[in-house]
Amino acid sequence: MKKSIFILTMVVMMFSIKSFAQGYIKLNPVSLAFGIMNLGYEQTLGEHQSLQVKLYGHTSGELYGARLIYKFFVSNKPAPEGLYLAPIVGYVGSEGDGVARVGGLIGYQTVFSNDKISFEGGIGPAYTVGIPTVLPIAALNIGIRIGGGR
Repeated sequence: MKKSIFILTMVVMMFSIKSFAQGYIKLNPVSLAFGIMNLGYEQTLGEHQSLQVKLYGHTSGELYGARLIYKFFVSNKPAPEGLYLAPIVGYVGSEGDGVARVGGLIGYQTVFSNDKISFEGGIGPAYTVGIPTVLPIAALNIGIRIGGGR
């Protein structure tokens, strides 16, 4: 049941993306090598902030999750480019269980090719609620802008 809800959510998200005018659809190419689909959408919210929503799941259906990432860009470049700090809230689930995660990222994102393609990398800690464990998290994404410019 949870697997069906996750797949339905991914499909709805993909069709809903058209309603956003100037965001990036993001994909993590490294996770694909491990059988994990990782799809995201990032929308700028101001000159130095953006919000990213990520959904992911293993092709076997045994692992799925979601992350909400609020980025604060601390460089002099307008969002979504430059050095950023970001709190993260997420959920990771498996066949019968699920846990919440909170954490943070420090990363860098660059935008090129006439503002149409983005590339980012980041790393940080994540605390799993209910299980006293802090694990590293990493981000490596390629994005394609839909809609107009900044």
